[in-house]
Amino acid sequence: MDQLIKDGINLNRHYTHKYCSPTRSAIQSGRNPIHVNVQNVDPTAYNANDPVAGFSGIARNMTGLAEMMKRGGYKTHFAGKWDAGMATFDHTPHGRGYDSSLHYFHHMNDYWQAYYVHGNSRDLEEYPAVDCSGTSYSLHTIPIDLWLAKDGYEGPAKGLNWTGSCATEPANVSYPYWNVCPDDGDGSECPPYPGFPGEQVDGCIYEDALFLQFVTDVINKHDPSEPLFLFWAPHIVHTPLQVPKSHLDRFQHVADWRRRRYLAMVNYLDEAIGQVVDLLKSRHMYNDTLIAFSSDNGGPVYQNGTSGANNYPLRGGKASNWEGGVRVNAWASGGLIPESMRSRSLSGLSTAWDWWATFAAVGGIEDIADHKAAAAGLPPIDSVNLWPYWNGSVGQSPRKLIPLGSCVSKGHVKGYDQWCTNSDDKTTVGGVIVDMGSEQGLWKLIREEEIGMNGWQGVSFPNSTTSRFEFYRDSSCGSDGPGCLFKLDEDPTEHNNLAETKPDVVEVLAKILDEAQTTVFSPSRGKLDAELSCAAAQKYGGYWGPFVE
Repeated sequence: MDQLIKDGINLNRHYTHKYCSPTRSAIQSGRNPIHVNVQNVDPTAYNANDPVAGFSGIARNMTGLAEMMKRGGYKTHFAGKWDAGMATFDHTPHGRGYDSSLHYFHHMNDYWQAYYVHGNSRDLEEYPAVDCSGTSYSLHTIPIDLWLAKDGYEGPAKGLNWTGSCATEPANVSYPYWNVCPDDGDGSECPPYPGFPGEQVDGCIYEDALFLQFVTDVINKHDPSEPLFLFWAPHIVHTPLQVPKSHLDRFQHVADWRRRRYLAMVNYLDEAIGQVVDLLKSRHMYNDTLIAFSSDNGGPVYQNGTSGANNYPLRGGKASNWEGGVRVNAWASGGLIPESMRSRSLSGLSTAWDWWATFAAVGGIEDIADHKAAAAGLPPIDSVNLWPYWNGSVGQSPRKLIPLGSCVSKGHVKGYDQWCTNSDDKTTVGGVIVDMGSEQGLWKLIREEEIGMNGWQGVSFPNSTTSRFEFYRDSSCGSDGPGCLFKLDEDPTEHNNLAETKPDVVEVLAKILDEAQTTVFSPSRGKLDAELSCAAAQKYGGYWGPFVE
């Protein structure tokens, strides 16, 4: 990746939502999460009273990114983590316009057996998930989350999952806690590969190796005379912290087991990206290719550091609107980046949902509107074309404003719901980032009653003194005062709250925030429907998939 950044552009101020599903919904729909989805709801959610938006992820009548790219004649393919809806066949990648796909639906799954693993938290009240054991589901396996659409077939990716010999969970650990690393453990309860700590069991295929093979197959079979849109969303780097022994062994010098596994996973991703770039070059496709890369949220620093990430020197992490939760690693590269722009670092604002308009511009697609959504009365896209900024035609980013989505919940004290998983959660604007020009600078106003992950990691994190960041909550940015104001171009680590000394700036940003609040999309996603989703899994032979007709 370092070489691709050297040959391309480092996007120094690139923003996403504070966690994964809303960011992925935003990318695939071309909308700020406040206009599509701010909730990290399990894909089994269903509200029968709302056939348009009563589901997790993207509303049924919104046009998908791949559908829009087809307007330019593109062949479209998807591999990896979807996490933008599962309830109906309209919600799958194929339903959103991808010609083929190999993916999983949930926030995460097991890397070695592909069953859905509840890898975010051991607190099921905080982070609810469906358990089929109390339903009509009678198969003696936990449902597998791996789905294939290819050559006229769409359904379970049978034959690509693995046998029991590839299991990594110890015998004394039961569902749904498989591979959820305990806060005070040493990693033995959540092994990184089958056979750990000894030799890796032969014949077990790592999930991201499957996705990589799918990606390379697409490239190898593609006719270079036709335009190609390939969306590759590796599972890496997300819990559970699982990785092949071959890559883990490269980091034995890293003392902390959590960080060791995390770095090994990043190394695996880096190596896979290199293989794809080499293939594009060998097929003489690289020079006509734009490659865009983005994380879907800041690094997770909760669970006593057992997710392995570090956002130093930024404040906070995933699941918060501090910079560590929403300002992420991103870059653009490939042969389409003009030589004059290579090895540049751009500090203008950009967001993941700006890919919609940017990719359309690169592909020569003029009509980027979502006509289907307009007919259904849904919010329009709000993607900004960044291609003139990336190719050097303009010197400043056209993106000047970023509302930061969040939620308010009736079921939590002060409305605080860290993951926005409550069915009664309401979409809210938790903050805004505004570029006020070279003279006035870059400002951020946060106005939330409570914000988790309140703190800073050190250079070496996690470590022996790491504690649970989700318990560090700030309540100084709420409605009792003016909020929290930071001048990001001078204070990127958010140490100095200027709200009391800059009331004029607070007034301007508060008005922008309030105006954004009037535009939010806030449907009721419904409850997690175990009976319907597990009945569908039974029908599919033990695989998660669409469960609403």
